[in-house]
Amino acid sequence: MQGLLDNRVPWRLARSIIGHEVTSVIDLGWADLTNGRLLDAMGGQFDILVTVDKGMRFPAKARRPSCRPRTTGSQTCCLLVPALLQVLEQVKPGDVREIY
Repeated sequence: MQGLLDNRVPWRLARSIIGHEVTSVIDLGWADLTNGRLLDAMGGQFDILVTVDKGMRFPAKARRPSCRPRTTGSQTCCLLVPALLQVLEQVKPGDVREIY
């Protein structure tokens, strides 16, 4: 699965998501894109967006699936990797999942 980490998700998280290709918006030079433009830029390149942005809205079945860790802390996000990996196996287009 091709994953994209949003701006406020610790980039180190990408190394922990084993079995998936993950990059960050910072690596792509997309850090300044607003929410809607970011989702449009993702196009068919990514299967999932990992974000901590609670203000991002996802019209059902219109966008890629999303996972939201409930924290931005690097250590805490890394503790959520097992739950994130489980969600990656289950999500479908249009899904938004919060990870605790």
